[in-house]
Amino acid sequence: MDGLDAVDEQLIGQLADRARSEGPRLTGEGEPLARLTKRVVESAFEGEMDDHLGYAKHDPAGRNGGKLA
Repeated sequence: MDGLDAVDEQLIGQLADRARSEGPRLTGEGEPLARLTKRVVESAFEGEMDDHLGYAKHDPAGRNGGKLA
C-alpha cells in the first residue's frame, strides 16, 4: 500500500482483527467503517477550510478577521 506508514498499516490490521473477532458487522452508527468514514470526511473538510481561509483552525492568524489589535 503506497503512502501508508507503519502506524497506518498497524491500524488497518487492528480494525480488520476487530471486525473478525466481533463478526462481519462493519457498518451502522458507531461501527468501525462508519467512524472511519466520518473521520476521513471531517479531516478532508478541515483541510479544505484551512486552505480556503489561509490558516488552520485555532491559529492566531484568524483572530479578529486576521487583523492585529
